[in-house]
Amino acid sequence: MNEDEFADFLEDGHRSVGHGDESTRDTAVRFRDLLADDAVWAEPSPTGVDDLLAAIDAEPRAGAAAGAAAARPAHSRARSRRLMLVAVAAGVVALAGVAGVLVRSADDDTSRTFAVAGTELAPDASAVASVEETGSGVAIELDVSDLPPAEPGTYYQAWVKGPDGLVTVGTFHMRGGDDTVDLWSGVALDRYPTLTVTLQQEGGGQDSSGQVVLSGDIGG
Repeated sequence: MNEDEFADFLEDGHRSVGHGDESTRDTAVRFRDLLADDAVWAEPSPTGVDDLLAAIDAEPRAGAAAGAAAARPAHSRARSRRLMLVAVAAGVVALAGVAGVLVRSADDDTSRTFAVAGTELAPDASAVASVEETGSGVAIELDVSDLPPAEPGTYYQAWVKGPDGLVTVGTFHMRGGDDTVDLWSGVALDRYPTLTVTLQQEGGGQDSSGQVVLSGDIGG
């Protein structure tokens, strides 16, 4: 887009205020150059919009009014252009912020995925475990497929297992069909690297029943 096209773009949105002038074209060129600056697309400062407005206000305003009658229309046009720049600038800063969030999300994605297989008690079942370290523990998202629903009076319990024994990480029943289950571990998976799921009886105590239906290594 050249300078004339960009100036016309800005002016078309505000035909009701008046026809374009040289200051509109100069503003268009400055704003086009601003958008071309890589710094605009960096992670925005909390004061980004205010800084941009200050820079716009600092530019000399051509065409000072010769009298009160002429000044009012010129002031209206300048104010209208400035409001439009404010809106566009806010959009630019917001877009840059969204881009920054997306980049950070990609950079911060430390999750790992592992296959979990069904055992002889549930040969058709399988799951994919997504593991992510957090500030409060280890988040384990278990995407379960083809595991029969636990009958009333029973439930499934997930465990992580290592040389020091078993630690429970959550319970579920799958009576609504295939689903994703959110589990949490308060112990490090390098010491408890094996995930197992057992079928438990209600009222059967806190120990594992030993009826393992899913098992897999998630500590790698």
